[in-house]
Amino acid sequence: MGLNWLTSVLGLLLIVNFVTAIQWDFEFGNKNELYARELTEKEGEIGPFAYRNFYKLDVPSLSQVTYVRVTVWSLNPPKVDYDWKTNTVSIVYSFVQVPISTFKIHADGYPYILKEIKG
Repeated sequence: MGLNWLTSVLGLLLIVNFVTAIQWDFEFGNKNELYARELTEKEGEIGPFAYRNFYKLDVPSLSQVTYVRVTVWSLNPPKVDYDWKTNTVSIVYSFVQVPISTFKIHADGYPYILKEIKG
């Protein structure tokens, strides 16, 4: 009986989440539409017990990310951060929130930036 009850509750949460999900937008950096280009985009889903989620962006080598937009569709707003050194987005929910959600990550920047060579 316990497992059936848990399955029913999770199923109901999934249905409620997809019907009533709210869009939460998070932006990091500056969007430069004149020179920056789209470097990468990633989409996915977050399951019912995935409270801490980390997504490494597949940025081309020698590129520099200047702007990241993370959109999350969920019942509750997560805490979203971007680590500029590792090109990693974190989407974190507290344990009292329902983490079932979908997300989309979009990164713009300058492709093929050559670093100064010191000789």
